[in-house]
Amino acid sequence: MNGRPVRTVTVSGVPRLYQLVGPGPYQQGSLELTFGAGVQAYDFTFG
Repeated sequence: MNGRPVRTVTVSGVPRLYQLVGPGPYQQGSLELTFGAGVQAYDFTFG
């Protein structure tokens, strides 16, 4: 994100929560997600 190295998160097994962005400090940026066929993704935001 924002010029930092690409991080790959491998998803397998029992469905669970994957935290992709941690606690602050926050800044504006872009996050690109790509998914394979058959994947379902949901997002949750609080605050």
